[in-house]
Parts: sequence; structure tokens; C-alpha cells
Amino acid sequence: MTQYTEFTDALQRHQIEARFDLPTRILYSTDASIYQIEPVGVAFPKDQDELAAIVSTARQYQIPLLARGAGSSLAGQAIGPALILDCSRHLTRILEINPEERTATVEPGVILNSLNKAAARYGLQFGPDPASMERATMGGSIANNATGAHSILYGMAADHLLSTQVILSDGSVTTFEETRLDRARSIALDNGAEASLYKTALDIRDRPIFNAESGWPLTWRRAAGYNLNYLLPWSPATPPGW
Repeated sequence: MTQYTEFTDALQRHQIEARFDLPTRILYSTDASIYQIEPVGVAFPKDQDELAAIVSTARQYQIPLLARGAGSSLAGQAIGPALILDCSRHLTRILEINPEERTATVEPGVILNSLNKAAARYGLQFGPDPASMERATMGGSIANNATGAHSILYGMAADHLLSTQVILSDGSVTTFEETRLDRARSIALDNGAEASLYKTALDIRDRPIFNAESGWPLTWRRAAGYNLNYLLPWSPATPPGW
């Protein structure tokens, strides 16, 4: 029994909807870019529990994972030799819009334009407006730090992100949000995937060569490299010196 056969059998035991046939793999081998890479297969998680089960099972069998929204990315971000997680089929609920706090809680498969239509009833909108907003999902927009024609006014997707509930590589669930530095250092002292992420981020932040506040380039709208500026308490939309 091969590694992939054992993996697919394990997904079936969890009753997870997944497909590994050639037509499906070909359909998901492309996005809006010029690239084509055939995936291992495609899973269609229905809820957080299924997502966690997929991550844990993939870790057990050493299968790479790649989350996919609408596949509107232009640089091949939604394709790869991995199990594709298509969150656009089932994880499409707008859980809450709070007009008083001007916040929205959504699942990753919500279409950006659908959120804006719902928010418009309260005179609100999600600031970034990429050209693909009628198809792009919120998960993909956040992952790509989407901007749009009005980004100079509204900033990028990360500037509007308050918190994210995520599933880490070990299958554990946690929430990432702005936190005090002493709290971050406390988490980094623990064990596990979450502690490792905090430790790495703090190691970078504490290096003498890392001085984003005074050395960050003025071209704040960009889609290259890591957004290390978010490790410091200042807005990338208005860098010092502007």
C-alpha cells in the first residue's frame, strides 16, 4: 500500500470529501496565472473540524497542503504539488457583521463582493477592492494581502485584519491577533507550533539589523517578501518620514 493510498484511506475514515481522479487534478492544476502544476488531489472541507483532521492526517503522511480560494491569483499561488484545500465550496458563511464595531466575521470561502453587498446595508465595505473582487475569496484576499485601485486610500488587506483563527501544522487551532510584547514572549517560551512561530518572529524582531521603523522603503504598497513591518507597532500605510 503506497503512501498516497494510505492517505486517501485515512481521509475516507474521517468522511472528508476529497477527489483524486485525473480530471479533478487537471482542473485544479491551473489558476489565473500562466503556470500549470498537477496537485495530489483536492479536498472540500465543510467545517473547522474537517480542516483540522485534514491537516493532522497530512502531517502524519507527509503530504503538503495548499489552501485555495477562487484561483484568481496571477502568480501561481493557488497551485502546487500538494493536496489542495478548496474552501470555496462549503466555507462560505458570513458569521457576523457588527455595524457598531465596524467588523465582520467570515469563513475563508466568502466572496469579497458578497461581503461588501452585505456590509453595504450598514454603509460599510471592506476597503481593498482587487479587480477580481467578484470572484476572489476573503481567505485568498488575506493570504495575498490584496490591494486594489483604491489602496492608496484604503490600504491593503492586512491593514483591515483584526484577528484570524488558524489551524497550525500540527492540527492545533489558535487565534492570531495584535498582542502585547510581553504576552508574545510568554507564548514563545512554550512548546508546539504556535510557540515556534512566536519565537521565530521575536528572534527576527530582536535582531540588531532589523530596524523597519527607520529603514523601511517608502514604497509601502508591495507584494514581495515578508511583511516584517507588522512586527512593530506602526502602520505600514503611513511609514515614518512621510
